[in-house]
Amino acid sequence: KFGTGDYLRPSFIQFINCKRILVEGVTLTSSPLWILHPVYCSDLIIRNVNINSLVINNDGIDFDSCVNGLVEGCTFRTGDDAVVFKSGRDRDGWKVNKPMKNIVVRNCSAPQVLHGIAFGSEMSGGIENIYVENFSLGKVDGEAIQFKSNKDRGAFIRDVFIRNVDVNSVRGHLLYFTKSYHSYRGGKSPSEFSNIYLENINCAKTNYVIQLQGLEEMPLHDISIEKVKVGEAKSIFDKKEFYKNVKLQQFKVAGETIEMSNF
Repeated sequence: KFGTGDYLRPSFIQFINCKRILVEGVTLTSSPLWILHPVYCSDLIIRNVNINSLVINNDGIDFDSCVNGLVEGCTFRTGDDAVVFKSGRDRDGWKVNKPMKNIVVRNCSAPQVLHGIAFGSEMSGGIENIYVENFSLGKVDGEAIQFKSNKDRGAFIRDVFIRNVDVNSVRGHLLYFTKSYHSYRGGKSPSEFSNIYLENINCAKTNYVIQLQGLEEMPLHDISIEKVKVGEAKSIFDKKEFYKNVKLQQFKVAGETIEMSNF
């Protein structure tokens, strides 16, 4: 419900239950909320789009339970995430049961964002088969690459492949994994994060390099992070708990090599 006194801000452009969508060569500015928000859509191409909107909650592209998409050559200056993958929240997401899957994001840049690439936290229909490569981030005021859920969400984030990401500066975490994201309301539905692969991530400066925060009843598992190079960091690890079969290889922070194999 929109209108005076309701305070609900709409997405700027929102496709719902659509197929064969092309958005190309346009500039989008000054959105009230999420900027480009396809919902329950399939067969999308978003190409050479310039997004310049620095208001609070201004995610650039929010894929929401979509299938088969390509994003390429886009530029983001956003007040929140540049590109986000979602699939519904809690019981609503389970009822609809539409996973987010089969998306390629390549050759994009984000000179100024709050966060960079995000998975969740609304992911109750599941997220899988996501490929991101050749992504350049400039100034990141929060988290550069993040995977997030809580014990209300359920479902999974799996089969995610990210490579060739260059970052200038990060105020929060370069890599951020959490299953204890905010707005938890006491449910008993932990999410599974597995088969996640990150390779060739370069960052000039960050506060924290990585957070690994799983749950005792559902650890993070089968995560491989290779060829990470960070010039300057306040700390390598922030939180580091409840994970298994997580590998850090060819991981260099301020010239120091960090190797970790956890089974």
